[in-house]
Amino acid sequence: MSCLGDSVTMGAKIEKSYVEIVGESLGLKAAYNYGVSWSTIGHKENCTCDHPYLPEDYNHDPMVYRYADMKKADIIFLRGGHNDFGMELPLGNIDDETPHTFYGALNLLISGTKQTFPKAYIFMATGLNYFDGYKNEDGVLWADYNDAIRKACQKQGIDCLELYDLPFNRLVDTVDYVHPTQAYTTNVLSPKIAEFIRQNYRRDYYYDGCVRCDEAEKIYYDNLFVDTVENHGKICTYDLQTKQFIEKDSKTASYTLINVEGMKEIRFAFTKERPSVDWSYFFYDKNDRCVGGANISSGRVDVYAEVPDDAVYVGVLYNPNAVYGVYQSA
Repeated sequence: MSCLGDSVTMGAKIEKSYVEIVGESLGLKAAYNYGVSWSTIGHKENCTCDHPYLPEDYNHDPMVYRYADMKKADIIFLRGGHNDFGMELPLGNIDDETPHTFYGALNLLISGTKQTFPKAYIFMATGLNYFDGYKNEDGVLWADYNDAIRKACQKQGIDCLELYDLPFNRLVDTVDYVHPTQAYTTNVLSPKIAEFIRQNYRRDYYYDGCVRCDEAEKIYYDNLFVDTVENHGKICTYDLQTKQFIEKDSKTASYTLINVEGMKEIRFAFTKERPSVDWSYFFYDKNDRCVGGANISSGRVDVYAEVPDDAVYVGVLYNPNAVYGVYQSA
């Protein structure tokens, strides 16, 4: 896991950060801490700091610039915003794509992290409720910054961990009215983060099985149950009545049937070294009626597809000579 954040992520004024505690709790091989004191998500132009320990021209090490410095990881956690609120970074609007507004920096940070770490499970968190009803010097509520985090996560398609509604008293639960105490970090904050990861983290589920054409094999990939019928080098016509495949010799096509009940989105992936020829996928409901799908033109090697609510399985016709995978999207 790699964690990007500010001094709270860093573990300022306590002995053990939530990054370390969560890593131990989940039994991770490594938990990398990229928390930097005073770090903002965005970059305030012409920023001047009225602080005795910071140079006047300090740019606050914006996360929107330094996310790419993190180590590759299975899980990436983004957390911040407190310093943006304090430095009065303009809120902007949800369609911004500039590092100089909070919405814009969020959009750039999330989209950039997704592009840099395409195989990672990425999520973000709202802030703790430090300032319920309190406004910064620009007259913007702390709640508005947290609402921006929620909306940006939704827009960019990543999960958002809600920390704003955690029980929190800044007079008791902080060391200095800002940084959570060790007790709060250990007993409240870290368990909340760890449980969220347990409930939501799914590594990419990769289908790489091959069985005879007329056999169905049940394969477990972690928590995902997949029903598959596969035959490389054969093109198979699926008989909806008998639930059997009628195979024909072919060097150019194979057919895969995969159960998709309960899934929201799946990704079809082919090796970029050997792009697929034209291929297709079609969803079917419990009555074997087609409820969606598409024919894909040559060269498309990475395709996301929304799974219809009534879909039970998807059939994929593709080139058997291309390395092929089906993933359940996070």
